[in-house]
Amino acid sequence: MSFTIGKQMTAYPPHATQDISGAPFLTGGIPKVGSVITANTGIWRGLGSLNPKFQWYWGTTSVVNATNASFSIQSAGSFLSCRMSFGNATWGTYWKEVATGTIAA
Repeated sequence: MSFTIGKQMTAYPPHATQDISGAPFLTGGIPKVGSVITANTGIWRGLGSLNPKFQWYWGTTSVVNATNASFSIQSAGSFLSCRMSFGNATWGTYWKEVATGTIAA
């Protein structure tokens, strides 16, 4: 996409897009107490590196210092989700969230 600003043509790079064949997903088997769940970013297309960041949530509350791709489940009762953000200075920041069902004991 490009825009004319005064007499100068300015081109803006396309935004990052998620490849439909590679959506983010969780691995680690059945989410239960004692298991480790890992968030996989899926396949993205964009300019530059992705610089992925992770934040895990227990129900709707963020888990303090849970910012790695993997999460060790310590208790049962709520659902677990991971918000993955991707971005850089060239094309901005985008995010996707993936979630489990209720954690079993």
